[in-house]
Formats: sequence, structure tokens, C-alpha cells
Amino acid sequence: MSEINPPAAPGRTRGYDFARAVAIIGMVLINFPIFLMGSRGDVAGSFSYWLTELHYGRAAALFVTIAGAGIGLMARGANVWSVRRTLILRAIFLFTVGNFLILVWRIDILHFYAFYLFIAAIFFISLPRSFLLPLAIAIGLITVLLRAYDVDFDLIANWIASLSGSEAEIDLNDNYHSVSGMFENVFLNGIHPVFPWITYILVGMWASGLDLRDAPTRGRLMAVGGFMALGAPILSSLLETLALNGVISEAVLPFLGVRHSQSPFYLMGAWGTSFFVIGLAQAIVTRFGETLPIRAMISAGQLAFTIYLTHALLGVVIPSRFFGFGDLTHWQVIAYSFAFCFVVIVLAHIWRSFFDRGPLEWVMRGFAGNTPPKQTRPAPAALAAPGFWVWPVLGVALVAVVGYQFVGPTLRVGCDTEARIEDR
Repeated sequence: MSEINPPAAPGRTRGYDFARAVAIIGMVLINFPIFLMGSRGDVAGSFSYWLTELHYGRAAALFVTIAGAGIGLMARGANVWSVRRTLILRAIFLFTVGNFLILVWRIDILHFYAFYLFIAAIFFISLPRSFLLPLAIAIGLITVLLRAYDVDFDLIANWIASLSGSEAEIDLNDNYHSVSGMFENVFLNGIHPVFPWITYILVGMWASGLDLRDAPTRGRLMAVGGFMALGAPILSSLLETLALNGVISEAVLPFLGVRHSQSPFYLMGAWGTSFFVIGLAQAIVTRFGETLPIRAMISAGQLAFTIYLTHALLGVVIPSRFFGFGDLTHWQVIAYSFAFCFVVIVLAHIWRSFFDRGPLEWVMRGFAGNTPPKQTRPAPAALAAPGFWVWPVLGVALVAVVGYQFVGPTLRVGCDTEARIEDR
């Protein structure tokens, strides 16, 4: 996911890389317990349980917000059509990889990223910055209203499927590999649906226009972000208490919730968290950017795409399916999560000491290209560009993915995501 931004260089805002590493840690602390921990009843309410629940859903939102900031930075002063081409090619790449990953990792975000990038490339990169926040708020509110009033999304999705000649009603939550199933998953009812998650791209693009190297600007961003991040859950809880005690109408209840829901309070809290973390990350990098721990975190942020696949496959899928890691205690999961983060951060820093980008970032660059950053000092050795083989290999993979999307049966492989998420 780091290649959604231009490759890191000392001349750019490294706070985004540090913030992305923070999101990686948050992602691991959420996903590892979901899939690897046994009973949660004996730890509910404990500090360690609170630690893993506090940011539930906000790490992914931070990733997408940073992706939006990367798009904004990419588009600044660049040829719009060149940026649009790069984003569309990255979207194709991520769609292909994500559709293979989803076979074993049901909460994949890459195929969602593909649509975020494609939509941003077509509709957003030419918009004036002053339009971005109002558009994000409008999309968020419209999505919330549609969900709160139980708009029949199944009907909408099956109508879309009928346009392709399909007459069969499809259980949309059970069949991602169909036209209507993919529509439902990607745009409406998946883990990270375009509506309203595209709003994080918009607020990230807006944030990219801020000069984070300016201390007062960072301070204002952190103050506003902190107020939103803390105020959203407090206000949501207050309204819920008032509604349940008959002080105000219970009609407000569908609009509440701050934990990976589609409520306006979740959006506001996640936007605020992203603003606060981005501002704080840049402040830390400005003050301590040359220290080894901070440089290692920055390196991890620059290899986020590689680390994302590593945490899914090597961190969860293989250990749980082949080594019996599916029933760990809470403290075992916590220890495993932090150990995994430490190892990948160290390895990422070692890798970045020799190469200018991660292995998967390198492949993506070979397929989609990038806007070259300005270099202010010598960078690590650049990996030679992948050969022409990238295009036919990705082409065959894309044909296979699209073909399976239209004719393939439902697959039930990989982690039992739905059941484990419901347990939470």
C-alpha cells in the first residue's frame, strides 16, 4: 500500500510514512486477535483488551486517509493525465492481487483500494481543494441516511446484475464472485465499502494541501483531530444514553456507533484520529527523525504493501491453518502481535538500507510506473525495473480474476472472518 504514494525520499513529508507504520501496528493489533485468539470472555474489560479494541476500524481508515494524501501530493503540479494513468494502472494491479488474496483472507482491503484509486483518478484529482471536505461530508451523510432507513441494497445490486443478463437472485453476502455480489461487497456492505470509505480518500487529499512542516499548522490539525476523535464517541454515547432513557427519540439510534460502523460519529472519529496521528507523526519525525527507531518506523511505512500481505499470509493464514495458532490466549496474541511488528519493522529497515522500495512495491512500480520524487541526497540503490514480463503475467492474472468473477462458484476458504467478527 505504500506505493499508493510516491516512493519515499528525504525531500518529502516523512510524517506520512511514520503514520502509515502506526497504522500497520494498529492493523496487526486488530487482525491478529480476530483470527488467532480463542475465548474473549475472560479478558473483556481488561486493559489489554481495551488496547486492542480502542482503535478498532481506525487503523484501516488511517491507511486510506494517507492514501488520499498521497494522491493529493502526486497530483500537485503534475500532469493530470499522467497521474490519472498511474492511478488507474495501480487500481488494476491492486484489483488483481486483492481478488487472489480474498480467497484466503476474507477481509482483504486491496480490492477496495482498487476502486478507491479508480474513482479518485476519474473524478477527484481535478477538483479544487475547497470542494473535497464538503463532498466527503455529503457522501458520508447520504450513505448514513440510506443505511439508516434500510434502503434495499440487495434489490439495487440484483438490478445491476440483471444488466449483464443474469436472471437469478443471488445471496449477495455469500457470493462475492458474481456481478451483483461484487457490487454489494465493494460499494455497499463489504468490510470497507466505497460508500462511505471513499470519504477517507477525500479528506486525505484535502490534508495533503497542508504544510505539515509548519509547527502551527500541525498543532491546529492535531487539535481539531483530537477534538473529533474524542468528541465523536463521547457524543455518540451521550445520545445513546438519552435515547434509551426516553429523554430523546430512539430514532437517533441507527445513526450512532463509533466502532467500524457506518454512522456519522464513526466517520467523524476516524477522520479526527487520522488527522491527529498524521500531525503527531510529522511532529515526531521533525524532532526525532534521524534516530534509529523513527527511521525504522519510516522504513516500515514505506514497505506497507509488502507488510500488509506478509501480516495476512505469514502472520495469520499459514500459522492458523498449518501450525495450530487459531486458539491462542489473549496475552499470547498480544505478545505475538508486538513481536511480529518488531520483526517486520527491523526487516523493513534493513531492506531499505539496501533498496529504494519493497519487493511488492517494486513489482507495482514496474506495472504502473510512478511520478519520480525529487532527491535531495543519495538514496539507497534502486532496484532495476521489472522486465516486460510484468505486463503479460498481470494480464493473464487479471483475465483469470475477471473470468472467475463472472462464472466462478462461491468459495469458502481461508479464515472464518464473519463468525469471528460477530464474536467481537
